[in-house]
Amino acid sequence: MTKQEGVDLSNNLVSSEKIEKEFYEEFTKLIATGDESEKLKSLYEVLRLPDELRYINDLSEVPEELSIVYCLTCRTTVSTFLNLRRRENQTLEQLSNYAYELCINLNVQTSTVCRNMIDQMAPILLYLVDNYPELSSYDTCAIVAQSENCGPPRNEMFDLEIEIASGGPEITGHKKGTPYSGEFYKIIHIGDIHYDPDYVVSGNANCKEPTCCRYNQGAPANEMDAAGRWGDYRNCDMPYEMIQNAFRTMWQLHNDADHIYFSGDIIDHGVWETSIESNILKIETIQQLMKDEFQNIPIYQTLGNHEAHPVNIYAPSFITEAELSTQWLYDYTADAWFTWLPSESLETVKKGGYYTTLIAPNYRLIVLNNNECYVDNFWMLAGSNQLKDQLQWLHDTLLRAEANNEKVHIMRHIPSGSSCFRYWDREYNRIINRFYHIISAQFEGHTHKNEIELFYDTENVKHALNVAFNGGSLTTYTNLNPNFMVFYVDKQSLEVIDFESYMFNLTEANLHPYQNPHWFKSYSFKKTWNLPDLSPESMNGLVERLVADDNENYTYWTQRIKNGEPYLQSGCQGKCLENNVCRIVTTSFGDNRKCKELYSN
Repeated sequence: MTKQEGVDLSNNLVSSEKIEKEFYEEFTKLIATGDESEKLKSLYEVLRLPDELRYINDLSEVPEELSIVYCLTCRTTVSTFLNLRRRENQTLEQLSNYAYELCINLNVQTSTVCRNMIDQMAPILLYLVDNYPELSSYDTCAIVAQSENCGPPRNEMFDLEIEIASGGPEITGHKKGTPYSGEFYKIIHIGDIHYDPDYVVSGNANCKEPTCCRYNQGAPANEMDAAGRWGDYRNCDMPYEMIQNAFRTMWQLHNDADHIYFSGDIIDHGVWETSIESNILKIETIQQLMKDEFQNIPIYQTLGNHEAHPVNIYAPSFITEAELSTQWLYDYTADAWFTWLPSESLETVKKGGYYTTLIAPNYRLIVLNNNECYVDNFWMLAGSNQLKDQLQWLHDTLLRAEANNEKVHIMRHIPSGSSCFRYWDREYNRIINRFYHIISAQFEGHTHKNEIELFYDTENVKHALNVAFNGGSLTTYTNLNPNFMVFYVDKQSLEVIDFESYMFNLTEANLHPYQNPHWFKSYSFKKTWNLPDLSPESMNGLVERLVADDNENYTYWTQRIKNGEPYLQSGCQGKCLENNVCRIVTTSFGDNRKCKELYSN
């Protein structure tokens, strides 16, 4: 039984409906009289969020005991605002003011962050409330708080199904590796950058806002709270000088790279201060730096959730109002990527931020804008019809690639299994199952960690079919060392032969602020794990080793968190190690069959 301030939350749904009703009644009394009742104060105590939730980049990492509170707070506040609009016909200005008061009283964020984020998001949310009368508090939170056991949604408007062509090889076992052809591509994979032009050396790294170390956050209370020259383990993003140093290191060590994959997220975590103009300026700065430092190496990119303004918000194509549309980003991106892409690829970039291009006669790259499936994208609440177009395009592009005997790499920003909407995940897995024989590898970002995902046969999760590789991040946000990856890819099969992670230790770098950081190769994956290849079959064998041996599991965890010192100090054992493996084998949210199978004994 879970309790907070004497309120029993063990029956989550019953308690939620009861508290939703009580809170709405007490809050409307406050609006009418201006008096805050003792009952309302006690409800605030039940719903108030702890400070640590402000700084969690991935809601799937919220501790289980806090998930119930998060879900309850979501349902209660959303229910209240739905009623205030639909029953009381409150205006945008009124609703924004009420939201601000609740944001403060429920400890969601600081005053400035609350006000700015509400001003950014309120017009979008009001549009959704007014245009989708079937939208409920239950379904809203089933989506935006998906990882907090708030779902699945009840309304069929959120389900979707892609038409999958018949054909493809029968799945009879794990996908095996192809013998090495003797020639390889070298690919640099850059993960999340999160450039913060407001980063200040010796700035306050221990602030109350989502991002710290910024010029307008006051002086640090003591020397320990001062931001380092090359970044900080706490909630800080990266100064220009560090990003420039990283790019120059990549060039110095790997100027023979055939091309670069960048899996998205240039913009910093100062989400309450974004604008279209400032986002474009930051993107332009990093795009120009890439051109300057990498010279003639082709760069293939995808959009991250932070590129949008407001953050995470990718509107459907039918939203054409300038103040709500994401078209500004697609138009700008098509111009910015013109250097590296043919004109036919730019057509779908302008349409939705995704594209395909033929890098070599047998080498097709498909780049998705799967930020549309990110559960923090409020336009998910408009229903799932909008999600079909890109997924169907992916399927149809793979079908043509199959007919043309091409091999395929897929790049996207959001990984499967956690922060991507469950039904999008499910359909994506169906597509991977159909075309696993031509998809040689997938590449992704977002989590800032060096990790892999292993896709299994959706029918029985017995057979490993595909591998996705995460590029980690240049940003240290949070508790991480910066890194980039180098992949060696067979020229014929496009299968990954091996990959290496390069990083520097942040503590060491900041102890010598007037020297360039010492970048080093932290590991070669194939050599570290003594694998015959990096095929799905071999990766499945590695997963079984991690389950059987906690020491090996811990080693994978240290690679995953890039030896971030705060993580190492906290350690990982028991449930942490189990979750470490389950993240690898869970590629569709809510489908934990493989995880249960591995830990059933």
